Amino acid sequence: MNFSHRGQGRRTNILLAPAGAVVPAAFRNVTDSPRLHHRLLASMQRLRGHIYSGEGAISRASLTSDGRHVQTVDDQSWHLLTVGDGGQVVGCARFHAHSLSARWEHVGVSRAWLAKDPHWAASLRRAVEREMDQARALGMAFVEAGGWALAESIRHTPEAIKIALSAFCWAKLLGGAVGVTTATVRNQSAMILQRLGGSFLESDGRKMPMYFDPQYGCEMAILRFSDASYSVRYHKMVRELTDQLSNALVLTPGTAGWETFANLHPAVYDAPMQPLSRPVESYAV
Repeated sequence: MNFSHRGQGRRTNILLAPAGAVVPAAFRNVTDSPRLHHRLLASMQRLRGHIYSGEGAISRASLTSDGRHVQTVDDQSWHLLTVGDGGQVVGCARFHAHSLSARWEHVGVSRAWLAKDPHWAASLRRAVEREMDQARALGMAFVEAGGWALAESIRHTPEAIKIALSAFCWAKLLGGAVGVTTATVRNQSAMILQRLGGSFLESDGRKMPMYFDPQYGCEMAILRFSDASYSVRYHKMVRELTDQLSNALVLTPGTAGWETFANLHPAVYDAPMQPLSRPVESYAV
């Protein structure tokens, strides 16, 4: 998936798969490359650290010494990255697919601030467990999407919509999925996801409300989505993006392949902003 915007350079989408993941056959361009996987994951975490701390959602003290925003779930998840022509990550989203045996206490949303509210905790749990039951009944994955971040250079561009739509596209390529995401109201993420087809969780005839999360200092919304829940107005775009995503480079943190990458393009492992000799997706061997 290659997008350009008014001379800001060529951009490429890359998927990082978690260790041990069974990559669906729908993804046609898969390469083991531990070092490139590690480098892009670190670049993504630095982007999140820069954006989140700049917005006041987290403190600088919560970042690593090199400015990365690291969460345990990162190593267990898929990541969609938008990579600039200098090799730096300028956009990202995270997709965590849970096992069919996962329970409420295993999902990240169980630790959301709304889950601590005595008036809503039980309803939220029932709503999420209903989504998990639906996924199991359909033989699909239950997914949590999050970790959204966009560099200032690509905000208010089509890239923002494409990264948000990628949740639906990735779910399709996975063979179908039902999921939830926690989105901020402050930067309009929640509004964008609703416009694309996300909807508020419901339980006992009540929609889960937006809520203030003191940990991040902003208002949040918990939304549901599935591979088929996107708005009909985006049908053509989802079809095109799904096809493009199926051909995007998928990097796995396996044990083979990184020597070939290093020998072909040592610049990939140098300073984060050093331009690469050719587009990142062409490195696949």
